[in-house]
Amino acid sequence: MANESITKDKLIVCEGKDEINFLTAFLKNIGSLDGYQVWDISGVDSLKNKLKVIKSLPNYDKLNTLLLILDSDDNFDSRLQSVKDILKSLDLPYPDSAGSYKTGENIKVGVFLMPGNLENGMLEDLCLKTVTEHPAMSCLEAYMACLETNLAKKNLDEPKDPKKYYFPKNVSKAKALAFLAALHEPFNSVGIAALNGYWDFDHASLDDLKRFLQNS
Repeated sequence: MANESITKDKLIVCEGKDEINFLTAFLKNIGSLDGYQVWDISGVDSLKNKLKVIKSLPNYDKLNTLLLILDSDDNFDSRLQSVKDILKSLDLPYPDSAGSYKTGENIKVGVFLMPGNLENGMLEDLCLKTVTEHPAMSCLEAYMACLETNLAKKNLDEPKDPKKYYFPKNVSKAKALAFLAALHEPFNSVGIAALNGYWDFDHASLDDLKRFLQNS
């Protein structure tokens, strides 16, 4: 990000390449791609330092809207509070709730936590919501149930036993990749799949994200 330059008045910050590709495809679908820059921060743990970098860029004063689109992961409330604390520590305005904005003296800041609707989860969960009626989904659920029956569950503090076969550590990522693997032309990335039209961008599950972007 050190070599990045702010060229537009709206900037979206997200967590990684999959998110960039997904948001690029989604913005194009809703006719708003030209209005934004989309940067990844290589993981939510880098958020504070990357926001400091953004604030130090030469054209930062030309930025009027900053959007943070992040995963809520396994604790929506904790992630929201953490993001608000980071924004406050950097003297940036922070909204009271996810999916909303706060306007300060010089900039408006919005926060959206995927998959939205106050739920725990991540981009992969949001993607899967858009294809709930796809015929492969019933096969996917049966597959995941089979894995749960036949593979061991490993606790976070439990040492890994090389003689055991473990259930996926990240169920959301496993389900998304299994769904993509089931398609006629599979991809191993939810972001690349988005660029190729594999997720239903007109699905109601994306309405909150659409409103969030269009109201910015």
